[in-house]
Amino acid sequence: MRRILLMILLALAGCTESPSPSPEPERWDIQDDAANFAVLQVDYVTRELEGGALRYFALCDTCDAHGIPLNFSFKYPGDFGWNRFLYEATGDTVFYGTTVWHGRGDREVPSELVSPDSFSQLAVAAPDPISIEYYPICEEFIFDCRENWERSEADSVWASVRTLDIVEAFAKRSYRVGLYLYPRTIGGFDPRSADWIVFLYAGN
Repeated sequence: MRRILLMILLALAGCTESPSPSPEPERWDIQDDAANFAVLQVDYVTRELEGGALRYFALCDTCDAHGIPLNFSFKYPGDFGWNRFLYEATGDTVFYGTTVWHGRGDREVPSELVSPDSFSQLAVAAPDPISIEYYPICEEFIFDCRENWERSEADSVWASVRTLDIVEAFAKRSYRVGLYLYPRTIGGFDPRSADWIVFLYAGN
């Protein structure tokens, strides 16, 4: 009798479903009550992600109705110049990098990037953003304002990061994308020192 009872208990134990694993917490926290900016740095030559940063600023009412609320400005390098993107609503610096004539500038804001290993690649690309903006399409500051700086080149950079999990996190809301070619040196453009900067934005 004891043997029969033991067999029944074992059979019941085998039928019991194991608890489902808890879903992983969101790796990237996109906040509803903030202006969310991600800055991704991509190598100009290899198109490989070099890292990124996620930052939050005060949410504005209507500043993002027609595009990413960023103001771009630059100082042409006689010897030393800079490139700056300010958040329109607060004046906070989202990106700042220097450019040196026949030298090498560097990115100063964000001061540090999360390593590429912190980002996961997904099997499916994120849904389309509301808009893609190109900074600048053609400015004196770009090494020769060449016509072969085509949107297709920038679009290939966007395609290279579109399967990242951080893009998927932004895409769960209405989001916008900005693409910027950041030259660290001019007076002879050095592609080995240049980067593409990809901005992700989600606000109202």
